[in-house]
Amino acid sequence: MRRHGADPLKALLSAWPIECPVDWTDRVNAALSAQERKRLHASLERSRPYGADEWVKQKASELSLEHTRRPEGRPPKVRKPESRTEN
Repeated sequence: MRRHGADPLKALLSAWPIECPVDWTDRVNAALSAQERKRLHASLERSRPYGADEWVKQKASELSLEHTRRPEGRPPKVRKPESRTEN
């Protein structure tokens, strides 16, 4: 938080674009749920934007990162049904 640290380090930080929430420290230090951890891990591993699904979809499109939202690897081959011919 901006309350601590040397003045030269504080000077590197930009001003908040909005009013800092009163409970900011609690929010930042709150534990993530298992689902949040899973999504954050996937985001870091795939270099995908992290956030709400619609926002991620929008940003991935804007940044040409659509591939980060798809499963890794080649898609499985689609097997054609075998046609049986009677002789």
